[in-house]
Amino acid sequence: MNGALDFSSLKLTHKPNQFLVAPEGVCQKAKPHLISSIYSASPEQVYATWKEIILQAPRTELLAEDPGNYTIEAVQRSSLFRFKDRINFAAFAAGADKCTIAVYSRSLVGYSDMGANKARIGNWLDMLDQALANG
Repeated sequence: MNGALDFSSLKLTHKPNQFLVAPEGVCQKAKPHLISSIYSASPEQVYATWKEIILQAPRTELLAEDPGNYTIEAVQRSSLFRFKDRINFAAFAAGADKCTIAVYSRSLVGYSDMGANKARIGNWLDMLDQALANG
């Protein structure tokens, strides 16, 4: 399976129903909503931790993954109407035992998401920070 999204060529739409987190310089055609952190962990560790987080999230399904390239693609459905939001993740080495990530979450239906993609990714980033801090 391959859940790779080419973040370097990613273009955001005009819709407010998306949220992009990425390190500076990775997205050549899109400005991230949030610049990603540098983690004191290997890409393998961050990838594995992110996968655990999304697999524990309600109504979330892993669509594709590529452990060798540290990429994941998942979908989460809204609780009421079961609308799908697609989430792509990639971890990148950022020096010895350090890495950074890119995450793109967007609604597949509708124009506005009432901030759902931003809230989801913010929550998952908090969970990632906590999990990595607790080792």
